[in-house]
Amino acid sequence: MDNHVWSPPQGRWSQVLHAVGPNRWSVTANFPTDTSVHSYPNTDQIQDWIDGTNRPAALSTWKTMTSSWSVNMSTRPETVAEAAYDLWFDDWNQEVMIQVAFTGDKLRPRCDVNGDVINTVTFGGTGGVPALRWNLCVFDSEMIWQPATGTNYSSGRVDVMSMLTWLENHGDGKYLPANPTMTAVSFGFEICSTGSRNQTFQVNNFSFDATPAKLSGTGWGSPGGPGVPRHRRYLSRSPRCRAWPARRGPGPCSWCAAAPECRGTW
Repeated sequence: MDNHVWSPPQGRWSQVLHAVGPNRWSVTANFPTDTSVHSYPNTDQIQDWIDGTNRPAALSTWKTMTSSWSVNMSTRPETVAEAAYDLWFDDWNQEVMIQVAFTGDKLRPRCDVNGDVINTVTFGGTGGVPALRWNLCVFDSEMIWQPATGTNYSSGRVDVMSMLTWLENHGDGKYLPANPTMTAVSFGFEICSTGSRNQTFQVNNFSFDATPAKLSGTGWGSPGGPGVPRHRRYLSRSPRCRAWPARRGPGPCSWCAAAPECRGTW
């Protein structure tokens, strides 16, 4: 679990995480009206910690990856946020987001409104995963899958592996390179604004199921791994800390000395 406020706004703000476990939790945030992402409270797993090993975490290590979720978000007009997966590859150099539910589209339009959609692909239809259409937009090293404006999936199930291998097999390496190395997997809320009111974002249920291609293991949330402070690795190596795209807001990174979530030992 990570109560991650990686780009705090100026002035007064707050964010409090309440967790039953990685599959059921909520966060109450209070941020001024804005369209830049300030926080990403989430359930996360650093890939090479799985089963307490340091094995190479190439995408080909896994045969299948599916995930389900159920969330509730505020629909107040001043609230701007999305529920999303955040997947990192090649030592934090490529980022793939699967954004599933939104609030605040009028303040922070999606890719289709801005004319940034590169392709539209349908995934699912087998294995208990419903067939859903997803728009793809790309900003530098960040790739985003999201439903069309007006469509929100507050609950559902996705074939994560199919969405990743599509990026690997299309674009001649412009999206994901061949056999990328997985770095981290997470699911949570990108929060921009709550209109300076306390707003609660709820994960009712969440699961992530990965089947290894060759090695034994369970996938999500297995014990083990050294207690390395993950926020340091994230903040210092993420492309977000190097150049945050202007269309997503200025959002300069807050280094560990200043970030509230970095005060203390994990």
